[in-house]
Amino acid sequence: MPQTAPRPAFRSVFHCGATALILTLSAWGQGSLRADPIPLPPTVLPPAPVAGATGAPAPLAQPASGQIIRFIRVTGYGVQTAKPSEVHMSFLVSTTNPSAVAALQENARQMSHVVADLKDKGVPGANIDFSESSLATPAHPAQAPSDGATIDTGDNNYGVPTQYTASGRVNVVTYDISHASAIVQIGMAAGATSVLGMSFEPNKPEELKQEALVKALRDAASKAAVLALGVKAQVLYAISVSELPAAAPEPPGITLAPPAELSVPISIEVVYAIN
Repeated sequence: MPQTAPRPAFRSVFHCGATALILTLSAWGQGSLRADPIPLPPTVLPPAPVAGATGAPAPLAQPASGQIIRFIRVTGYGVQTAKPSEVHMSFLVSTTNPSAVAALQENARQMSHVVADLKDKGVPGANIDFSESSLATPAHPAQAPSDGATIDTGDNNYGVPTQYTASGRVNVVTYDISHASAIVQIGMAAGATSVLGMSFEPNKPEELKQEALVKALRDAASKAAVLALGVKAQVLYAISVSELPAAAPEPPGITLAPPAELSVPISIEVVYAIN
């Protein structure tokens, strides 16, 4: 009985070679693909910075190059108070005349009289300032003014002669708030038409603003630390700091009673990087 010839061994070799070829091609194909992006490190709350030899906190670690920076945005508020130490007041001086030129000339004389009387009563000249006069044209002039001529229009549609009003301001500052009422009396008696406004101000307001700004920065840093703790992170450094616009001040009123204290508020916005 004839025996079956043994199978050649090359089939096993072929299978092994094909497997190796497939693995080689697979490895080559994977190498040609773009690698996955490096993941961010886990947000684990690091230990508090250890003070150095000088007692200052050790600098916080900076993010690695190319790492995406996470950030938080906070607002800080600070206010500094002080007692009022000076008073600013503004007098209005108005004159009316059918002639535009005469109205301006009369207004200049009246303003000079108010300034001179304030100086004679003890107000230093350096504390007095006045603006140039302005002219308000009539709402419905009957005719245009001629060169240098007095306007004589008779009656307009409302049955009254045309009038021109010239106005100017005399501004006074006193560094003794107890003198405010006396200055108001002097200015009105000298010919001022009205008091436009009076404001009490602190001494050296710029220094008060700087102190309020420091408080606002501390407030922002405190808020940032709490928020970062909530997301298990730590504040690294400030990316940007900007002062927020202040609210529009109220128009000055007329009061001779100074407030007990004045407030200088500051609001800022800070963007902090966190790890």
